[in-house]
Amino acid sequence: MRLKDAFSYIDLWKGIAIIWIIIFHTNIDFHGSLNIVKEFGYGGCDIFLFASGIGNYKSYLRDELPVAFLKRCIDKLAPLYVPFIIIWITYRLNKGDFSIQSIFGNLIGVQGFSSSGTYFNWYITAIILCYILTPYLASFTKQSILFNNVGLLLVLVTMTSCFYNDYNRIIVISRLPIFYLGMIFAKYDETSVNAIKWPIVSLGILAAGWLLKITRMNQPGYIWNNGLYWYPFIIIAPALCIIISIFGKKGDEYWVTKIVLDLIKKLGQKSFEIFLIHCLIFEIIKSRYKESLSNYRWFIIIFLSIIISIAYGYLARKSFSIIKKR
Repeated sequence: MRLKDAFSYIDLWKGIAIIWIIIFHTNIDFHGSLNIVKEFGYGGCDIFLFASGIGNYKSYLRDELPVAFLKRCIDKLAPLYVPFIIIWITYRLNKGDFSIQSIFGNLIGVQGFSSSGTYFNWYITAIILCYILTPYLASFTKQSILFNNVGLLLVLVTMTSCFYNDYNRIIVISRLPIFYLGMIFAKYDETSVNAIKWPIVSLGILAAGWLLKITRMNQPGYIWNNGLYWYPFIIIAPALCIIISIFGKKGDEYWVTKIVLDLIKKLGQKSFEIFLIHCLIFEIIKSRYKESLSNYRWFIIIFLSIIISIAYGYLARKSFSIIKKR
């Protein structure tokens, strides 16, 4: 299997990632070691950004026109994001914690860059930043040798240190390296997975062990402010994606597992709307039910959130296509 073949399972990566993120955002208690897996569910965002780096690199190189590329990005996200953020702002306005500036900032997805005002989610800020940087990063990656590509990756990692103790932006900036790593993987997509599988998986396991150790330091403020929650996923996320692709290829050989994998891929294709809607639903649930809900209720909430998300995505895209035709 080449990396190019592994990329054919990106929807599976995203499906697993969104499930992981959703469970991370719940108060489900697995009463055992599975709680450790749940605890690191935020790593699903790193899988998304790694996959985005791959997709953005290939998309930009279709024509290498920055304006055309950004237009494609807007056409992909705006039909889902704009109606949603209007709903979210309306909900938050009832709580009286919004200014005119933050309303506008959230509408165009850049409020997370500001040090003041309420914003929906750091991930929106991250993908906007990644889209803006894509023409520069993709052009550099294409024109440079591997040594220079790795050098830029290290520069991006080092640059994140300038944002230590910046609570709102370190979570975004520390994700740029994993996004750029996706571009490097995309450039060398003819590479055999077998040639890099064990080194990357081994490094991923070591990074996971380090992550487990530092998160037991009981200094969450220090770990957050210095990006230590997210740096290990620069290695963990690619390792997980390769493992998922290998198991996905094997699972496609059997009809039972193929049905399950195809269902997860469908969730991956709808992952953006699921991400948006579940964040709002969970925010409402947690504000109204201060006590911890049972696992059973959380699983019902997850199921309903996914159904509502898929319905919302269909209606939003359909409405946008009608408006665009006019």
